[in-house]
Amino acid sequence: MLRTRTSIERADSVMEGKSYYLAEVEAVRGLIRAKAPDRQYLFLLDEIFRGTNTAERVAGAYGVLAYLNRGLDLVVVATHDVELLELLGSSFTPVHSASRSATADSRSTIEFAPARRRRETPSS
Repeated sequence: MLRTRTSIERADSVMEGKSYYLAEVEAVRGLIRAKAPDRQYLFLLDEIFRGTNTAERVAGAYGVLAYLNRGLDLVVVATHDVELLELLGSSFTPVHSASRSATADSRSTIEFAPARRRRETPSS
């Protein structure tokens, strides 16, 4: 059975004394702790370590994604960090979601294409 774990919506909490970064680290720690050799997971991550400086975000994301992607687990990550493509090499298949937006008046809309297409990279 394929189990699902996510790190998509994270939030800080003044009442709990929890910063946004701490909430993110706790969510990622939960994914890492869930990983087990006798279970298969689908890990879904959105903009891992967003809000962190680029160098630390890319380094941290690389380590976490490379670890989660071992074994039979499936990992899907949404990111703007194209540096990860080179670091992760062929272990991940990059895809690009096409989108179109109009001018910012009241008649405008943003559309997202439901289909994904393989994104060609210099190494592909």
